Amino acid sequence: MHVPTQVLFRYATSTGFLCSGCYELKKDKVDMMKRYTDSFDDNDFTVTLMFDSLQCDETNGYRYNNMPISSLPSLFIGMDAYRHGWDLLSGTHALVPDAEAHELITRAGYESGAATVALQMCNNDVSRAVDELQGAFVGLTRR
Repeated sequence: MHVPTQVLFRYATSTGFLCSGCYELKKDKVDMMKRYTDSFDDNDFTVTLMFDSLQCDETNGYRYNNMPISSLPSLFIGMDAYRHGWDLLSGTHALVPDAEAHELITRAGYESGAATVALQMCNNDVSRAVDELQGAFVGLTRR
C-alpha cells in the first residue's frame, strides 16, 4: 500500500548517464515533497547514491549477480552518429525520395542516408539536394 506521507523525496534519471561509484545529491537535485521541504536545511541535506559496476562478457552480455541485464542502446560517435541520425530523420519524414533521383545522387558518390535526407529536404529536387550536400552537409558525408 502506498502512503504518500512516507515519501520524503524522489530522484529519477537514466542509468545510461550514470557510472559506477558515488553520487551526492543536494536538496535542489531531488524532488522534495512540498510538505517536507521546510523540514530540511538546504546545506545539511545530502543523499548519497552508490552504484556498482556491471560485468560484461562477449558471450552473455551485461550481468549483475549472475542475472542478465538488457544492454544500453548503442552509442554512435562521429560519422556513425550522423548516419544513424539521417536514418532516423528519413524514416519518419513524410516524403519518400524519388528512386531515380536517389540513384543519381548515390552514383555521384554521396552516401545513401545523406542523399535520402537531402532529397526529402528539397522535395525531390536533385539540383537543390546536391547543393545541400555540397553546402550544409559538406564534411558530413563522403563523396
